[in-house]
Amino acid sequence: MCVVPGSISDLDIVLLTSKSVVLSWTELDCQQRNGPTVGYFYQLTQQQSDSVDHLQTPHDVDTPRSAQTSHYDRNVVHRQVVNDTQLALSGLVPFSRYTFGVSFRNSDFDGPKTFINFTTDEDGS
Repeated sequence: MCVVPGSISDLDIVLLTSKSVVLSWTELDCQQRNGPTVGYFYQLTQQQSDSVDHLQTPHDVDTPRSAQTSHYDRNVVHRQVVNDTQLALSGLVPFSRYTFGVSFRNSDFDGPKTFINFTTDEDGS
């Protein structure tokens, strides 16, 4: 029986500039992984002023990845699976709003996403 992994905790911004962000989170405890580790799936979405509710996950937590589809990809800036619990992203637009979501991925499922919103600094030039 496959079980959905637990959720990420302590998601935080370590450093924020006009064009980059460094984020970190706490490693998921072994008892919450519920299967072989694949990594941490993250998605960074740039929010538009006329956009509605980018905080919804693009799939149900209980749906296996093979059956998932994302239906709001047009504002996705970065999407990837990583192994570390700290991530630096660059190439962001100054004074723009973003939503970062991260979840633990085991061999069958993605856990529930944990989100943080941020606005990049104004460009100092």
